[in-house]
Amino acid sequence: MKKIILLHLIIFVFNTVNAQNYIPFNFSNVEWNESRNGRYSCANYKYTVTGDTLINSIKYHKLWIYGKEYKMSVVQSCTPFIDSVINKYVGSVRNDTLNKKVYFVEPDSLQEILLYDFSLLVGDTIPKGVNTQYQYNVIVDIDSLYLGGIYHKIFILDTMCLFPKMYIIEGIGSATGLLSHIDCPFQQTWKLECYKENGKVIYPDSNASCPVITDIPENKETFEENILFPNPTYNVINLNSSITVRNIKVYNIQGILVQEFKKSKTNWELPDKAGVYMVRIENVNGTINFYKIIKSL
Repeated sequence: MKKIILLHLIIFVFNTVNAQNYIPFNFSNVEWNESRNGRYSCANYKYTVTGDTLINSIKYHKLWIYGKEYKMSVVQSCTPFIDSVINKYVGSVRNDTLNKKVYFVEPDSLQEILLYDFSLLVGDTIPKGVNTQYQYNVIVDIDSLYLGGIYHKIFILDTMCLFPKMYIIEGIGSATGLLSHIDCPFQQTWKLECYKENGKVIYPDSNASCPVITDIPENKETFEENILFPNPTYNVINLNSSITVRNIKVYNIQGILVQEFKKSKTNWELPDKAGVYMVRIENVNGTINFYKIIKSL
C-alpha cells in the first residue's frame, strides 16, 4: 500500500513540475530582430513592446515595428539602397499562461486571434492565423533548445518543405519571426535573426551577432494624450487631446465598427443604443489608444 501511495505521489509531483515548465513570452524590454528577403521585397526590422493597453477590458502589450525596406534591382534582387522606413504600431499581444497560448489583436480590430499554441502535441496541426497561411503545418516532433540558461521547447513542423526546417519556439515565437509566415519559402523568406532580452541576445545563442537597426526614431509613448469625458455619458462624448488626432473609430460590444471619423473631433454623439463602446484613437505620432465608454439610458 505504501508503495502505491509513493508511486502516485511521484507521478503527481512529476506532472506538477512538468506543467510548471512552460515558459511564457516576456513582454518587457525585448526585441525581435528580423529580416525579409525575396524576389519582391527586402527589409531589416525589429519588433519592440511600447507599453500596455486595455482591449475589451483585457490587458495587452502594444507591438511596434521599425526598420528599413530596400530598393530592388532590375533583376529583382536586393540592393543596399533604402526605399522606405518602417515605423508603426502593428497590434497588441497577451499571454494566456494557464493554457500555454498567445493571442494577438490587429490594429483595426477588437477581435483577438490565436497566435501561438504551445499546448499542442505531436500530430496536431497548428491553427491558421496571422503567421500561418495554410493548414497543413503538422507538429512532427517536440524538442528543446538551451537559450539564455533555460530549456525552451521547440515544435518542429512538417511544412511540406525539406529546407529550411520550420519550428516554433516556446516563449519566443518562430524561426521565421514573431508575426512572420511559418511556411515554406516561395520567392520570399522571413528569418528571426536574433531575439534579445534586456539587451542580451538569447536566440539563436548568446554568442550570435545581431543586426543593429539605426537612424530610425523609436516610438515614444505619451501618457494621457487623449481624454474622453464624461464617462458614463448620456449621449455626447467630448475629446480633449494634447496631440493631433488622425483617426477615431467606435466599436460596439460585439466588436462591430459603428462610427469612424477621419480627423480629430472635439465632440460627437454616440449611436442611439445604450451600452458599452470601445473608442480607438490613432494619433499623428503613431500611438493608438483604446477607451471603454459607457452610454447610459
